[in-house]
Amino acid sequence: MQQYSAAFTSEWLLQNEMRIFLRLEREGKSPVEIRAQVIEENLFRMKRQNTIIAALKVINRRLRFLDPVLRRMFLENQRHDRLAVLLYSFLKSYRLPREFVLEILRHHWLNHKNRLPAGEVVSFFEYKGEQSQIVADWSPETKKKLRQVMLRFLTECGLLQSQNDYWLITPVLLGAELRAFVDTEPKYNDFTALMLNA
Repeated sequence: MQQYSAAFTSEWLLQNEMRIFLRLEREGKSPVEIRAQVIEENLFRMKRQNTIIAALKVINRRLRFLDPVLRRMFLENQRHDRLAVLLYSFLKSYRLPREFVLEILRHHWLNHKNRLPAGEVVSFFEYKGEQSQIVADWSPETKKKLRQVMLRFLTECGLLQSQNDYWLITPVLLGAELRAFVDTEPKYNDFTALMLNA
């Protein structure tokens, strides 16, 4: 089973950067060649080389969960499909946000509750700290940063909308082609559940 990790404190959307990477991959370049070209030509338009290297590391981690079909759809389909694929790859990379979506957001949605009180996010982290010593050992500052990053990512991908004192839960739209593919491909049997579409 995947361990809990606080590594996603440095995660950000990287939608355009992933498109650049996948376009180069489509041209037949290897990951090593892509890395070299991205750094040499500063294709990500980032100020520091270590930021580019960190972005490449994140993209490579996410791509482990995407087969050639989803990679193609990310490049060719509408924006909502790109966001769905990005969100899926992020959630598959990290256990804690994935469990938050499945245990909290999905539970609310299936019980016809589309509002999540802000305090429930903090409560979720406390509950996970009771279940796991790894989570319990994280500092309050780390937990706060993880909550911020997770909520920002879920908001940018369309799963949550920030309101005054609560979060509005909204399923991520899936195009017909993407929905048909993930519904028939066994290894993506959790895709629609993570998007709150099942």
